Amino acid sequence: MLERASRAHGLETSRAAANAVARAVLYEGFVLYPYRSSSLKNRYRWLFGTLAPPGMGEDHAMRTECLLRGGPHAPVRVSLHFLQLLHPVGGEKLPNLGADAVEREVSVDGVHATVLCRGDSERLFSFGPETLHGERGVRMHAERVEGLIRVSAHDLGGGAYRVRVDVENTTSCPQQGQVSLASLASAHTRIETEGAEFCSLADPPADLRDEATMCKNVGAWPALLTRQLILSSAIVLPDFPAVAAESPGDLFDATEIDEILTLRILALTDEEKAEVRRQGGHARDLLERTESLGTDELARLHGAVRARPARRLRPGDRVRIVPRRRADALDVALAQRLATVVSVEEDFEGATYVAVTVDDDPGADLGRAGQPGHRFFFHADEVEPCS
Repeated sequence: MLERASRAHGLETSRAAANAVARAVLYEGFVLYPYRSSSLKNRYRWLFGTLAPPGMGEDHAMRTECLLRGGPHAPVRVSLHFLQLLHPVGGEKLPNLGADAVEREVSVDGVHATVLCRGDSERLFSFGPETLHGERGVRMHAERVEGLIRVSAHDLGGGAYRVRVDVENTTSCPQQGQVSLASLASAHTRIETEGAEFCSLADPPADLRDEATMCKNVGAWPALLTRQLILSSAIVLPDFPAVAAESPGDLFDATEIDEILTLRILALTDEEKAEVRRQGGHARDLLERTESLGTDELARLHGAVRARPARRLRPGDRVRIVPRRRADALDVALAQRLATVVSVEEDFEGATYVAVTVDDDPGADLGRAGQPGHRFFFHADEVEPCS
């Protein structure tokens, strides 16, 4: 059950929470209700963002372009994640609907933005052929898949860069019936940085709006998981998505309502549940987890009201300026700038104001000393915490 986190929550999303969203994307459509192999819709994997071998009438490449602000030494790490589908060896019967794929990851590590501007960083990769052992001793075979990741960047000036990530499936053309086994299923990329920030393409900073419209994304859309981590996949997500706290685990269809699917699973007949158990893997785990839910856990699935958590700002806190009232020219000039809170004050009518100094203002020390011209006041809802 995916939802959009508040912006404040998004800035504080942990790596574990971000990984939960990425996992939901990776396995979206992997196995669907009623989770039985005898169900017609489970005879085929409904995975989004699958890259087929070139020349097979399907997309074989995807491209992501995003904006990074952080200076010449901002590191960029790109990782490609996908599922490689397996098939049983020698015609053995496949009892395990939920485990006939293996997770793959390929990374391009720690390249600085300025280095990427001078030339592409490219990584060739291949997996298989290999034989793996699944549940109940069934031998599974992975065919050979090949591909490449190419990372580049363009200097936009002012410490901003447009980062581009291309992924291609370069596997030699297999027989028509073997296309899925030579595909990169549910392919998506994660782009990370440290000491810098990615900019939203859905709500870009004012000074980068034109550059945001120039970003070309093919077969994928970059969403901010945090300011330092982007998830780019064929499933279009808002910035700062989150797996709902009430969700007890993967249902492989995050666009569905957990409560409805959970009640449907519990309503399966004993024969249908027995078939799911015989299959094993993800489907069996899902059934057993659902059957173990208590009354309180089932009640939590009925819904929740989210309130944006209040955070009291204090002197020394770092914030981003987001003017909402456009009161004067400074609102335009200071939009999206990083600043430091000097004081939090209240007027006679009870309205709260935050006094800040702009971090890249050469006269910020004068503002901290209380001098005019380098100390700026904003309403409390016009600054966002940066950590």
